[in-house]
Amino acid sequence: MIAGKSKPAGPVRKAPPTVLASLWQWGTLLPATRSSLRRHRQFILYAIIGLSGVTLDVIIFLILYNVFRVEKNTATFISISLAITNNFLWNTFVNFKMTDQLLRRFGRFYVVGLAGIILTAVIFKIFVDWVGLNTNLVKIGSLLPVLLLQYSLNKRWAFKEHADENI
Repeated sequence: MIAGKSKPAGPVRKAPPTVLASLWQWGTLLPATRSSLRRHRQFILYAIIGLSGVTLDVIIFLILYNVFRVEKNTATFISISLAITNNFLWNTFVNFKMTDQLLRRFGRFYVVGLAGIILTAVIFKIFVDWVGLNTNLVKIGSLLPVLLLQYSLNKRWAFKEHADENI
């Protein structure tokens, strides 16, 4: 070692990014984010509308199951049916804006909702009845797979351009 010069004790660390550098990085991401939001607007709005339905579903389920002691699958059927109706109205008039053949579209939307009820019942059977997890937690955990299933089916069937065509 040369006198007066010391060797660093550990690895050389980079200085943390400055606030300006961080803002610059976010600024370059914003146009891509806006473009992505526009491209996925329908799904994002569907998820937001779904959140209102989920809120309605969970609150009604919790009240029916915990307060009125309604059997879990019956409580699920009632809570999801009300949420399906709520979501259909919002998706019809705000998101997909397809107000033709309302009865046919509602029938299809409801059938897709029933698929959510069946999936939820299967999830209950596995995780509550067989594994022994808490019913309330399993109900909340079932929401994401049900959302993904229902969006895919509704977009391709209930809210496709011409409701009178087959899949």
